[in-house]
Amino acid sequence: MTANAARAGVLRPAAALDARVVVASRGVDVALEVPAGETLAIVGANGAGKTTVVEAIAGIVVPDAGSVRLGERMLHDRAVGGRTWTPVHRRRIGLLDQRPLLFGGRTVLDAVAFPLRAAGFPLAAARASALARLTEVGLAALAASRHDRLSGGQAQRVAFARVLASDPDLLVLDEPFAALDAASAETVRALVAAERGRRTILLITHDPLDVIRLADRVVVLDGGVVAEAGEVSRVFGAPASAAAQAFTRSRVVAGIVRAGVLEVDGGSLDGARIPIPAGHSDGSRLIAGIGPDGLVFPGR
Repeated sequence: MTANAARAGVLRPAAALDARVVVASRGVDVALEVPAGETLAIVGANGAGKTTVVEAIAGIVVPDAGSVRLGERMLHDRAVGGRTWTPVHRRRIGLLDQRPLLFGGRTVLDAVAFPLRAAGFPLAAARASALARLTEVGLAALAASRHDRLSGGQAQRVAFARVLASDPDLLVLDEPFAALDAASAETVRALVAAERGRRTILLITHDPLDVIRLADRVVVLDGGVVAEAGEVSRVFGAPASAAAQAFTRSRVVAGIVRAGVLEVDGGSLDGARIPIPAGHSDGSRLIAGIGPDGLVFPGR
């Protein structure tokens, strides 16, 4: 991205991801194909290999075999002579986890501008882009504040602005809501939802509700391999693997819409009739997550 593009907030087209990650010491062998602009959730029990997969794609973990192609760029290919390898800072992958690690100057503005400065952008252009991103996350008023004095929710929003400042081709979110209070988590979820379709996104989460609200497809890992994959409505609506069943148990319901009611046809609530909001076609199949405040529907 050029300095002018950074200043104007111009986005490159979303990039498709084609990856295979093999890390023998961790028992991981996972292949992913993610179309441009899709949000793919990666779920599974602790130790299933989720973080290993995304860290290998980001270049933090060096895999034993496999390759990663992002758009037209081959980031690494362990099979070819010379073993193609792109370092982390040149992959154009934005990684956000539950720890908002902010550095690169004492102020919020300089913390957000740091990745652009590290990439060689002039100070004025980097700060202009950083301020635009802070405005998007609703924290422009804190630009001159010290980043080490932010609340947890504010810090995570600043970290999200920082990730977006360099206009990544791939956004990797590893449990980004886990350490936040309920209100802050909802704010960050809304920011992620706003990026759907604009960017290709990998989302690691332990919460089925986040998958239902934010993802187009889901991959369920079990023991370092793919146990099940597909559209969220299919995998969660009729989970075939033990890992998917365990992930959705008592948190997801599925059934047929009839006259404003979801007629549940499986699971612990089999036979239940649950009133639902208008806008769902009669006779259509629907999944919903069971949240503390009621049902959560896809994209809501």
